[in-house]
Amino acid sequence: MKNDVPVNIWVTDNDSAQPIFSQPSYSFFMLENEPVSSFVATVKALSSSPLEYIIVPGYTKGSNSPVRFSIDSQGRIHVMSAVDMETISVYTLTVQAQTLSNPPLVTQAIVYIRLMDINDNYPYFESFPYMVTVPENAEAGTELMQVVARDLDRSSKFVYSFGNDVRKYSQKFSIDSSTGMISLLSPLDREAQDLYNLTVLVKDNEGPRALQNFTVIQVKVMDHNDNPPEFTRTLYQAAVNEDAFEGTILMTLTTVDKDLTSDPQYYITEGDPEGKFKIRKNGDVYVNRVLDREKVPRYKLTIAVTDGAFVTTATLTIDILDANDNAPVCSKVSTDIY
Repeated sequence: MKNDVPVNIWVTDNDSAQPIFSQPSYSFFMLENEPVSSFVATVKALSSSPLEYIIVPGYTKGSNSPVRFSIDSQGRIHVMSAVDMETISVYTLTVQAQTLSNPPLVTQAIVYIRLMDINDNYPYFESFPYMVTVPENAEAGTELMQVVARDLDRSSKFVYSFGNDVRKYSQKFSIDSSTGMISLLSPLDREAQDLYNLTVLVKDNEGPRALQNFTVIQVKVMDHNDNPPEFTRTLYQAAVNEDAFEGTILMTLTTVDKDLTSDPQYYITEGDPEGKFKIRKNGDVYVNRVLDREKVPRYKLTIAVTDGAFVTTATLTIDILDANDNAPVCSKVSTDIY
């Protein structure tokens, strides 16, 4: 089996020679914000004949497709449209030098154009807002959380700070300007304030070209039992008939506690050695045993309330009211007969 392929052969004179680049490849640098039509670099090939230059179209964005660079008859490479280092950091161009003869004599070189980063992207935080909870008994120096910023620019160096609205909390919170770590400077008090909104700023560089963004941190203060329960009064008074049934309620005690987690428990600590009275969990004071006014007409009780950490006391005076529970008795028996 036989195949034929046509071959064209051109014969040139002795003065014609292929152009030659001084090196097979070149590397140049340019800022990613160079204006369109700016001159980037120059490549030259040696030849005894006039030359023209072209950039051989590639098939990828990095090889000049679509066209980002052009070259003129002097071998000067220009920017044809805007480029972005964050999208493509290095362009690989195939530059061809060719004579004006027919057919032309050609040579090629590779030109690498490396883009240099500029600060043209705003930093951003990983979250907006951040949320963190902290117990109100956390000690000074406790690290609450770390905020983290990102930036598409490669050369960014972040600087963190609080916004002006956080100045009023300058004695309570601090932020590390280089790491974004937020810490407590002093303990918090949930009863005074249970939620803080902190504005955090980030700059991606120092100087006039620095770009800035912000986020908000919501610090929720969790309750801790650091306040005592208190009776609404220091002295209570009540009265009950001496023939009252067991379980009869005299009154209901009330207390207040600034802590959310308070679980008050009531006790009679003094003044009732026989256990004539008791207090339920809801504060109801009730008769526990049979009373006798003739034996004890008044009780002066010391009552206590505790939340497990603190104890507060008050005084409860109970007057026992007389009931007709005793038969009359004559003081003298008469023997006279009428």
